Amino acid sequence: DVNQNGIYDYGTKIYEGDEFSSAVRNLWKLKVFSDIQISVLESSSDSFIDILIQLEELPIINIITLDGNKKFNDNRLLELINFKKSQRISSNDIYNAKNLIENLYSESNFHNVKIDVKLEDNESDYSKDVIIQIIENQKIKIKEIVFEGNHKFEKKHLLKNFLNISEEKWYKFWK
Repeated sequence: DVNQNGIYDYGTKIYEGDEFSSAVRNLWKLKVFSDIQISVLESSSDSFIDILIQLEELPIINIITLDGNKKFNDNRLLELINFKKSQRISSNDIYNAKNLIENLYSESNFHNVKIDVKLEDNESDYSKDVIIQIIENQKIKIKEIVFEGNHKFEKKHLLKNFLNISEEKWYKFWK
């Protein structure tokens, strides 16, 4: 029975609406579910209501496969993203792992790296295989640096201020 103050009366026990939100918060704190929904079903009684709680569990990692990485070895990438077998994995974990890998490649001038993380089904009902596909593409190189509006300094003096950056010249084939 719901009275005018929004309080649910379950016979001798009365629940306020805050208890449902508290229950949902406690379920989220477990970090086991990707979706939690509580809904009230139609009831045949005026003094009781039926509640449906729908939960969707986060998958558990079965195996992790890295494919396409030539620049860095698998152990370094696995250590960086910190995925472990039997760990629960969320979409946020996947997003963070992609960003960490992209940043590592960017530091090595692979700015066009493409990373795709897939969760694939396996023979188990509760776990997924994590497939991380990396397409490294080519390193980005600077062909020419142009300074516009500079009338006071020579180009070679300005270029000295750049760390680890130099123009590609025919006689600098080893750089």
